[in-house]
Amino acid sequence: MPGQLNIGVAKVCMKHQRPLITANYITPEMRALDAEAKERGVLLLNETGLDPGIDHMTAMEHIDEVKEGGGEVRVLVL
Repeated sequence: MPGQLNIGVAKVCMKHQRPLITANYITPEMRALDAEAKERGVLLLNETGLDPGIDHMTAMEHIDEVKEGGGEVRVLVL
């Protein structure tokens, strides 16, 4: 999931008392949700992954495949 969505998704998870586990880095905004998440008994776990570079390498592999097939990769900025 793109990092820009973390806060919104985390708030939905807390509202519905569901855990959120993501490979994204902890931002100050995410850290600010820690006390509320603990109070609600909701796990917000960030920076989980095999290696910080594996997700980037995999993304580039897919981007290269799309480009080789004549496709175009566009960025969605929210």
